[in-house]
Amino acid sequence: MSKPKREDDDFLITFTDCLNILKKGKRKIVAGALALSVILSCYTLTRPIQYKSEATFKEKSNSQGEVNTSSLASVFLSGISTANKSEAKTMMKSRKLQEQVIKSLWLQATLTNTKTKTSILRNVRENVVTEYYYLRKKASHPLPDPQTVISAEDIDFSGEVALNLKLVFDSENTYQVFGPQGEEIGGGRLGTPFSTHEYRFTIFRVQDLPLTSETHMLTLSPLANAAKALLEKIEIEFDKDDTSLLKLTYRHRDRHKAYKILNQLMASYRDYLQEEHERIAAEQIAYLHNRENEMGQNLREMIEEYANKLSSEVTNVGYADSAKAMEFLSSQMQGNSGKLFAIELELKRQEKLKEEGAPYDSRYTSNSTPKVVEVLISELRTLKQESDSIELALRNSSLKNIEEWQTTFSQQVVELEEIRQCSGDAKKLLASLENDRYPLPAVQILDHPKYMVRAWYDKLSECDRNWKTALRSEKEDRKAEWKNFKTQFISYVTNLLHLLDVSEKTMQERLAHQQAPQFEFQGVNLQTASELYLNYSKLLSEVEAQVLQYQFIIDQLQDPEFEISSLSSLIDDSVTRGMVDRASELTLALQDEVNRSSKEKERIKRELETEKRFLGIHLNQTVQLMHLREGLLKDKIQSLQNATLELCHQRISILENQLSECIASHINTLKQERQLLEQFQLELRHEMAQLPQKWASEKLIEHQVQMNTIMVEEITKLVETKNITNNLEIVQSAPVDLAIPSTHPVRPKLVLFAVLGGILGAFLTLGGLLSQLILKGVPASEENLKLAGVHVSGVVKPGGKEQNLKTLRRLLAYLSSHSSVSTQEEKGQSLSFIQGNGMDLSEEFATLMSKRGHKVLLLDMTFSQRSQPQQEAGLLQFLEGEASAPTILSSDLFDRIHFGGTCSHSNELVGSKRFLVLLDQLKTQYDWVVGVTNAKPASAEAENILHLFDNAAITISSETLQDLSQLIHLISNFPEEHKVSFMITDFS
Repeated sequence: MSKPKREDDDFLITFTDCLNILKKGKRKIVAGALALSVILSCYTLTRPIQYKSEATFKEKSNSQGEVNTSSLASVFLSGISTANKSEAKTMMKSRKLQEQVIKSLWLQATLTNTKTKTSILRNVRENVVTEYYYLRKKASHPLPDPQTVISAEDIDFSGEVALNLKLVFDSENTYQVFGPQGEEIGGGRLGTPFSTHEYRFTIFRVQDLPLTSETHMLTLSPLANAAKALLEKIEIEFDKDDTSLLKLTYRHRDRHKAYKILNQLMASYRDYLQEEHERIAAEQIAYLHNRENEMGQNLREMIEEYANKLSSEVTNVGYADSAKAMEFLSSQMQGNSGKLFAIELELKRQEKLKEEGAPYDSRYTSNSTPKVVEVLISELRTLKQESDSIELALRNSSLKNIEEWQTTFSQQVVELEEIRQCSGDAKKLLASLENDRYPLPAVQILDHPKYMVRAWYDKLSECDRNWKTALRSEKEDRKAEWKNFKTQFISYVTNLLHLLDVSEKTMQERLAHQQAPQFEFQGVNLQTASELYLNYSKLLSEVEAQVLQYQFIIDQLQDPEFEISSLSSLIDDSVTRGMVDRASELTLALQDEVNRSSKEKERIKRELETEKRFLGIHLNQTVQLMHLREGLLKDKIQSLQNATLELCHQRISILENQLSECIASHINTLKQERQLLEQFQLELRHEMAQLPQKWASEKLIEHQVQMNTIMVEEITKLVETKNITNNLEIVQSAPVDLAIPSTHPVRPKLVLFAVLGGILGAFLTLGGLLSQLILKGVPASEENLKLAGVHVSGVVKPGGKEQNLKTLRRLLAYLSSHSSVSTQEEKGQSLSFIQGNGMDLSEEFATLMSKRGHKVLLLDMTFSQRSQPQQEAGLLQFLEGEASAPTILSSDLFDRIHFGGTCSHSNELVGSKRFLVLLDQLKTQYDWVVGVTNAKPASAEAENILHLFDNAAITISSETLQDLSQLIHLISNFPEEHKVSFMITDFS
């Protein structure tokens, strides 16, 4: 069974861990649930109660907006009807209607009796009573209505800040008014307006209760503030089934005031609709009558003027119908304009292409671009990409190219100036030959050794002399010969000039791209260079593969366990194969233990080492030769890349010249075509100059007649339907369900908030416990250790003899599961018992092993405990060199070696060579050597002991998964034969 490998250090929390958290923190969870439940309940109880009133309002129908909008009357008749569906909701929430509701119900004034105070205890009592009535489903009023003795009406207050006044009644009908600072303002009487220069109000008696000596506070709020406060409490939503229905909701302490406000809001909206309909209808009718008179007068004037001009224009135009003539000429003009626009666009594109030096993208090509230009641009783009990639590879290859370029930089600059000088001389010669300017100028290119200009010049001069000195009968032949040679000379100079231009561009590209002159691979083309590059790259890859193969063999020869005979299938060299065969024969002879003596084995070993050494020297020299070949191939590839880059630049220069010539030719063709189209456009404009006036007059008259007819019809419809439409709009927008006083206040939902608070508190407390657990670490348990990929034998408890015995038996079964343990080959096994702070079960485990017939030695390594004075030498004395061997104490079931005392360097002594030798000796004498230590499982000492023993049993108590993460990672890297099992100590 292979050990599972974990690819990260994360540990998951199992469901059992969560249950353990719930068990340990149940008191905290219950306390948190109760605390948050009480908090939410107190919040619910202390809120003031409110009555909710609801109403339903049907918005006006929008069906009129669906009539034919081509009719002018429908535009005017639609009016408000064409508004969107949220018009009623928007207007009801507008400040205008809110202010109308406030003025209608006198909501600017708030009267409060100073003896009636709202307190928290009162809110608690009212909320409890309300919740009780809801739970018992009682239909009666749970709370009495507020006792209002007086009311303030006829309010007129335009201030921007709220004003607080105190009314003190000195009799049943009279009162005194005091200002905010306690100053006396004046006296008033019930039913009589009380006014100042800032405000006005009237106090009325509502109930027949005594008022003498009563004090009331009157608060006058600004109209804008009151409208804002009212808007915040009103909720308007669309009905889910019918969007034309609006659901209105309002909450207030006074249930009577709540429904009055909603009803007044709907009534104010209907009044607003009535006013708007009357205003818009009056303006529409007045406007339409004025337009009818104006249009009739204009039509009469236009018809008279058109009749006077019609007789004289027919002869000049030549068309009986100006519309058809205009249509024909216009189509011709549009077609020509489109062609001119396309030509202009193509000209700009080609001129841009010519100015920018032939960019290699598709922005400057179109459908009218010649195919040859597109082919050249495509090829230029490809060559540019190839040259850029090669240049980038060369610059990043090594410093050798940079040094070579720095060496030849001055030489290249001189060559560039020489090429420019020769190019200028060639241009002068060509200009003189084409313009017949003799004698030809004495330029430096005549004597240049690279060019044949001097030979052509001398030959032309000779032909000129022969022509001038020839007889009269031969003059014509000599002249024809001179002209023929001149033409050939011009062709030579032209080609030479082209060659110089290409050379100049190549040299400029070489300097711009930091490229040294290339002398290898001269005369090859791009295709040949690409094929050579592929061949060289393939050879280089083969050489590199062979170098890696031989280097791997050299490294493996250093390993004494390496099977040298396996190299025979990898090596093709006959010399190397002979060495490998000889070494393989020596290896086989060395393994013949029956027929070979010890001396022969020593001799064979020496010969084998000698063969390996010779083989390693031979392979190293072979690798050095391959490195030389690899360097040569890399130099060839680099030279080939330089040559390819230079070929790309030369090809780019040639293609750019061809592209410039093609573009120039295409531009001349486009200009000629544009000139012809412009001339044709002028002729069409001259013909159309006589048509617009007549055509415009006809269209205006037709349009005016049509508009007058439509306007007369629509005005008639509007007059007849004006009143019907107005009444229909008002009827369609009306309340469906008026608001009525609510019997019960809004339910406080005490039970719901208490339950939600308890649930939320429990979850928050549980989240806190989980967070605390994650921060401190997850305790190691049987489930999460198995999830981490390690073996767990079980749980042990102090006093739990039966359970401990079952756990030890599972441990023994796990250790015996491998085939090497259950046969005679189990001799020499070792087991480390790392108990840490857990229980010491080593003796019980040794007893189980002895019962199975194993010879067991218990090796005590608990050096941190104090030892009793004894005569025998213990493990400590042996490791410190005080005794030649530790004393083995025998018993009926197993033997024991005492630890020998305390020591602060026990970890170093256990890891010493002396201890390893002792352990190997004991493994030859006993079936099982069980080492017992009280080292912590997560300590370095425990990791050291794990490497020393063949198997391990680790006892843990309070360690977390984070503490054991390094240990678990170490165990996962052990081989399958190295078995490690955990036992968990439960002290609960």
